[in-house]
Amino acid sequence: MQMVIEMPDELKGVGEAVKARIRQVEANWRSTRGGRAVDYAAIERQVAAGVAAIERAGHQAVLQGLDIDQPRVVIEGLVYRRVGRYEADYYTMAGPVRIMRTLYRECGQRNAKTVNAVSLRCGAVGEGWLPATAQAMAHQLQQGTSREAESTAQMLGRLPYARSSFESIGQEVGRQYTAVRVDLEESLIEEYRVPPEAASVSVALDRVSVPMEEAGTAAERAPQSGGHLRKVWRQFRMAYCATLTRHDRTGEALPTIRYGRMPHGDVEERCRSLTHDVCSLLRKQPGLGVILLADGAADVGKLLTGTRRAALLGTCARAAPLGAIRPRR
Repeated sequence: MQMVIEMPDELKGVGEAVKARIRQVEANWRSTRGGRAVDYAAIERQVAAGVAAIERAGHQAVLQGLDIDQPRVVIEGLVYRRVGRYEADYYTMAGPVRIMRTLYRECGQRNAKTVNAVSLRCGAVGEGWLPATAQAMAHQLQQGTSREAESTAQMLGRLPYARSSFESIGQEVGRQYTAVRVDLEESLIEEYRVPPEAASVSVALDRVSVPMEEAGTAAERAPQSGGHLRKVWRQFRMAYCATLTRHDRTGEALPTIRYGRMPHGDVEERCRSLTHDVCSLLRKQPGLGVILLADGAADVGKLLTGTRRAALLGTCARAAPLGAIRPRR
C-alpha cells in the first residue's frame, strides 16, 4: 500500500520524522513474527522515542512560524529595531528544539534587554520554556524533590531534563505566579458561586513542622569530622495551612478551599487574604454563619481572632454567629 501526504516545505521535518517512525514500526512488527517472546519494553521505548521525535518536529515548525523578521516592530505601543538573528533552544515536553529567531531592542535604549517575537507570542517562561512544559515541570516538582522529579520524568519518558532544570523552572513559575497571585486569587473568589445548600462556613488555621533544605554559612560548609563537605542543612520550620469549608444545614461539609504558606512566608498576609475570601462569600450569601476553628495554640488563635479581623468578619456576617476558638479533643 502506498499513501501520499502533501505538506508545505516548511513542514518537511515533520514528514521526515513520520517516515522514520513508520520504518521503525515496520521493523518492530516484523520482529514479532514467529513464536518467540519479545522484549516489548524495548519496543515501548522505541515507539515513545519515535513519537517524541514527531512531536519535536511539530513544535519546531510551529515555533519557527511564530518568528517575525522585520527591520522594525511595534510591541505594546513601543517601537523596537532588529539587532540580529540567531538560533535558540526552546524546551518542549518531548525535549528541546532549535529554531532561528530575530532579536529586537527598544529604539533609543542602547543597552536594554532584547526581546523576540517567538517567546512573546507563545508565552515562553524564562529562557525558552514552553508554557505547558513549564507548568508540567512545576507540578512535578511540587510532588517531591528535584531528584524525584528527574527520576519520574526519566521513567515516564517525558520532560527529559536535569534536576537543575526542574529547580530553576519551578522557581521561575513560582516567581511569575507570586507577582499576580493577589489579583488572581481575588478574581477566582469573585467568580466562585456559593452552593445554594450552604448554611455556614468554617475557617480553620493550623501549622505543621516541615523539613527544609537550607544553605549553610561559610563556616558551616567546612568539612565535617568525616571529611565530607556539607552543602545544605536540614532544618525544621513551621508552615501554615488553612481551610475554608462550606457546610449544609446538617453540618455536612461541602467542597473545601485549601490554603498554605511556606515557612518564612507572611502568615499575616495569608490571614488577610482568607478574611477577604470569607467576606466575599458573605456578600454573595449574607445569611451564612461563620465559625472559626483552631487548636489550643495561643498564637494561632490570635491570628484568627485579631480585633480588626474579627470585627471585619462580624460586619460582613451581620447577624451570623461567630464561633469560638475551641481546643481539639
